Amino acid sequence: MPGPRVHLHLTRDWATQEGLDPEDAQKVGAADLEVDDLWPGSRIWRRHFNPSASLVFGPLELARAVRAQRAGDRALAMTHLGRSLHSHQDAVGHGRLGLNHLAWDVGLLKRDPDDWDLMPPRVKVRIERASRRALRRYVRRTAARA
Repeated sequence: MPGPRVHLHLTRDWATQEGLDPEDAQKVGAADLEVDDLWPGSRIWRRHFNPSASLVFGPLELARAVRAQRAGDRALAMTHLGRSLHSHQDAVGHGRLGLNHLAWDVGLLKRDPDDWDLMPPRVKVRIERASRRALRRYVRRTAARA
């Protein structure tokens, strides 16, 4: 399961590399990780799967992050940025309409779509690319460089 490895640790590292302060990057990672507890994919699937995650919730949370930053609420901005990243990451990893999970459940996919170690390299690259793209948008829109 990507859990802390992707949603906390890699997210924190990517955020730092894209210019966020390490303390803010840690907050972004923590907010990213928290999404699965707040909106479990089994009950609130639209927060995790394409197209709603990448086309609706990712951009919506990014816009909220930018607004919070511009209003001077850095903590809230980091929370919304983490939520945005989670949507983009899961949209790639889970596939269109969660079909990777459905295929896994019925035995058509030979690996758990949440297992980072077994994830094909091209999917890992796409998750990182989507994360960095959202981080760059946030930094560009807020001039939030450390």
